Amino acid sequence: MEERQSLHMLEQVVSTLQQKVQSLEQKDISKHTTDILALQLKVNTVNDSCSICQNNLGDLESKFKDLEMNSTLLKDEKQKLSQDVAILSQNQSVGNIGNLKQQVQATTNRVNQLEYSNTVTHQDIIALSKITNQNKLDIITVGQNLTQQITSVEQEYRKKTQNG
Repeated sequence: MEERQSLHMLEQVVSTLQQKVQSLEQKDISKHTTDILALQLKVNTVNDSCSICQNNLGDLESKFKDLEMNSTLLKDEKQKLSQDVAILSQNQSVGNIGNLKQQVQATTNRVNQLEYSNTVTHQDIIALSKITNQNKLDIITVGQNLTQQITSVEQEYRKKTQNG
């Protein structure tokens, strides 16, 4: 009998302890749920930032490769120009080089004038296009007005011929 009572009391104690453990687990989980959610949001934000950074890194790598290629091309061009200048210096006098510089400057000025003229011409074409479109609208309006007037005159003529 004592064993049964002891066993029964032991079962009650175990049951009470199990309930307390579950309660503590739930409290701990509920207490940390907001922390976990906040951390999850931060992790998601960091993941999004990492994705953006990876995309930007890809773009930057591509641009860097382009810059490297351009740098290589410019170095090659500089080397060729240096060789050309060396050859010119050997073959021509300083006066001729000064003349070449003047010709290059004159050519540069002419290119700049042509670029400006091209820009002005482009703007003129745009302006003429706008005027042409406005003229088309005006012609359509005049045509509609004339059509209405002709219709009106025809109606009056028919009335007069029918009455007359």
